[in-house]
Amino acid sequence: MTQKWLNASEWEQVIANHLYTEVDEIGIRELKYLYDERKMTVRVPSCSNSKMPFDYLIWSKTSKKNHDKHQPRYVKLNIFDSPVNSIRCVEFQNQAVTKNIVPFKEFIYVHYTVHNNMFTVPDPKSRKRRLEGYY
Repeated sequence: MTQKWLNASEWEQVIANHLYTEVDEIGIRELKYLYDERKMTVRVPSCSNSKMPFDYLIWSKTSKKNHDKHQPRYVKLNIFDSPVNSIRCVEFQNQAVTKNIVPFKEFIYVHYTVHNNMFTVPDPKSRKRRLEGYY
């Protein structure tokens, strides 16, 4: 599974065989693990995380000057015969870092890969978590 994006059958293997680490949120400890191992799959509860769990990395950005957009791509998959919208992200500052997100039942599965040695663990003070649930 060193390819950039997991397909539906690979996601089914990850979920069925518990090939992930269960965490409440994706923090610096998990990103240090990603730095060391170059790939990581985690499962977070959907009730306490947005559809794109916060992880201190930049996955979307819009340039105000020339209106260029760097944003995730949504792809429909069938996981265990259930349709889901997977999210495919490429890190803004390092195109060799990818994040593949699949919501399934009451969890969100996130698969990260790093394809070069340029990845650095971000400073936790560099970005703040988005406020959620305040409308």
